[in-house]
Amino acid sequence: MDPKKKIFIGAAALAVLIAAAAAVYGILSERYEQPEAPVRTQTAASEQPELEAPDFTVYDISGAKISLSDLRGKPVLLNFWATWCGPCESELPSFNAAYEAHGGEIAFMMVNLAEPGGERPEAVEEYAAEKGYSFPIYYDSGAEAASAYGVYSIPMSVFIDPDGIIRAVYPGAMDGDTLNRYIDALLKM
Repeated sequence: MDPKKKIFIGAAALAVLIAAAAAVYGILSERYEQPEAPVRTQTAASEQPELEAPDFTVYDISGAKISLSDLRGKPVLLNFWATWCGPCESELPSFNAAYEAHGGEIAFMMVNLAEPGGERPEAVEEYAAEKGYSFPIYYDSGAEAASAYGVYSIPMSVFIDPDGIIRAVYPGAMDGDTLNRYIDALLKM
């Protein structure tokens, strides 16, 4: 067979394969679409229904448990993270600065995804000590918290008012200015 015909047939077959893959992807993505996290902002909060924050239990390094419901009456900043997550690592200094500035006004729940077979709490504590982080770290070793909030990528931050209502969800890493705007809005509620 002529080499030009082989190239033409190969290119045509590749084009058909790509078109078929695109069609199948389109069908499957509609059928199995991921539900979006309830991203709320202060300006749009009045237009959105109130969503009560799901309760969960996590553990500190000593094994003492804490539930989100234990913090009712105080605003909560809930953050899901891991030491191996580059975007998490980029935002943690801002969270530490915010904790040092507002730790008396807001309960910080820095939830490490220490799923079974995941990060060892001792290694996470060493990491935090090396970085100079003072915020409280909790471990979601049974993935209860991550499951309750539908966490499928990290970092993810959830801002909860004193009545236990989710006021904002921020998927992805945030810079210090953005974090401070969300904290200011939460403190005004």
